[in-house]
Amino acid sequence: MKKTIRSVNPPPIPGGPTEDHVPQGGRVREGVEIAWEGRRVPAYEKLITRQVNAWLGLRGGGLVSVLMTTTPRVQAFNRKYRGVKTPTAVMSFPQNGKGLPLTSYLLPLKLWGDIAIAVDAVRRYARLEETKSEAILEEFVDHGLRGLLKKVS
Repeated sequence: MKKTIRSVNPPPIPGGPTEDHVPQGGRVREGVEIAWEGRRVPAYEKLITRQVNAWLGLRGGGLVSVLMTTTPRVQAFNRKYRGVKTPTAVMSFPQNGKGLPLTSYLLPLKLWGDIAIAVDAVRRYARLEETKSEAILEEFVDHGLRGLLKKVS
């Protein structure tokens, strides 16, 4: 069974896990790594873990890093890495659209990339659409995962 890896410090975005980034416990494992800036929401963590692990299962495994943060932080990434000043709720930082092979002394691993999601935007959209925040989060995670399939030029 795949487990969530909890980081004490969020992984750097873009780039996420590298051979230098070994989560608590000393092992890089397949699955999803979720870092929280702010209050951790266990229900969101379960949903993200389930959704990402299902996605990875269709693609031969690997590792996806998810940063749960705020709209201003995602907007700063948007400005810095895309040159766009407007806010956004989700950003993806793909490795190469196929998963970047990382062979370390620990294990061969495919790194798909990083996703940044604004937690406050999840709640805001849920209120606007009068739906559960988990439904919005599912859409955001799906959007982020599709972005990891893009080839980086």
